This record gives sequence, structure tokens and C-alpha cells, in this order.
Amino acid sequence: MVRVIKKGIGKSFWLIAAPVWPIFRMCMGRWRIPWREKDKDKKHLGWLKQDKTPKEFIKHMRNHGFKRHFIAYKDVEELFSLRKIHMERFQYHIRFYRNRRITGHYEPRPEKHPIKHLRETSIELRKEDFMVFMRDWVLEAKD
Repeated sequence: MVRVIKKGIGKSFWLIAAPVWPIFRMCMGRWRIPWREKDKDKKHLGWLKQDKTPKEFIKHMRNHGFKRHFIAYKDVEELFSLRKIHMERFQYHIRFYRNRRITGHYEPRPEKHPIKHLRETSIELRKEDFMVFMRDWVLEAKD
């Protein structure tokens, strides 16, 4: 019974938040919220190879189940982000930047665990997992 109530509250929250979320997200990006940038180096996965384009990369990642998601905050200099849902409650989340840098992390889905997600209490790096999807597309060092 409690689980059903929690699920209903979660759905209601996202139904209310969905229309205003893009505006909120845009403002966070404009105001350059500094705490969002602090661990970019820790989440670094690599650099997109020069012979690959961002469009090709998106297509490749979509073939592995990654999709865009409107909820994701947009970092400074970020071109796009993609996520892949894992075990219904978690997600693999990657960000692609203008300089071809790729960062990523594994975290609770915001729809399932909004507080944990916002507080970033359960983030894992899981670089090896990401490399299964991106091995032929990413370089460790910038060329």
C-alpha cells in the first residue's frame, strides 16, 4: 500500500514539474551553478575520436539503448546528454561537451529517487561499463 502511494506521489510530482522543468534547467545553466562543475574531472571517460562525429556517436549510443532525457541538467559547454535505464531504478548517464570530452556516471533515476539523485548520494563511476558501449569511439587522452 505504501509503495503504491509513493509511486502515485512520484508520478504526480513529474506531471506537475514536466512543463516548467526546461525553464528551471535553462536558468541553472545561465547562472552557472558551480557545484555542477566540481566533479567533471572525476567523471571523465575520454574524448571522442577525431574521425567520429557527434551525430554518429549519438546514433551509436542509441543502438546501445541510450536516449536523450528532458530532466537532465545541462552543464556549461555541454552539447547533449544521453542516458540508459538500468534495472528500472538506475541509469547510465553520459554528457558530451563542445570540446569532444565525454563524462559519465551511474546513478539513481530522478523519476524513482529524486532526492538521492539531486543530492548525488549514490553516484558510481563505472568507467568499465561505459567502455563496453564506447570502446572504439573514445580516446583516453586528447589527441
